[in-house]
Amino acid sequence: MSQPNPPAELKFLVTNTLIVGNIQRSVAFYRDVLGATVLREGEPTFLRLGNIWLILNGGGATDDKPEVVVAAARSKRSERLYEPSRDRHQALLRRLVLSGCEIHH
Repeated sequence: MSQPNPPAELKFLVTNTLIVGNIQRSVAFYRDVLGATVLREGEPTFLRLGNIWLILNGGGATDDKPEVVVAAARSKRSERLYEPSRDRHQALLRRLVLSGCEIHH
C-alpha cells in the first residue's frame, strides 16, 4: 500500500541532536533569532526550523549506555557555535539578511 504524497515542505526531514551547555539560551537563539518553533520543552527540547528538527540536550549518560557520557564542548569557541553571545546573534542576523534570508519576528 503506497503512502499519500506529503506536502512539498515535508518531502524530507533532517534531524540534528545538539549537546549544549545551556538549553534555555540555545532555545532562545534558535527560536528568537532563527524563528524555530518549540515542539517540546525540557530535556531534551525539540525544535522545528523548516524541514530541520533540532534536539537540544544537555548531555550525560543514557539508560541503555550508562558508560557513554556525552557532554557539551568545553572550548568557548565551540560553545559559541551553538550558543552565540548577543553580539554574535546580531552579526549572524545581519549576515543572514545580507544573504537574502527573510527574518520574521
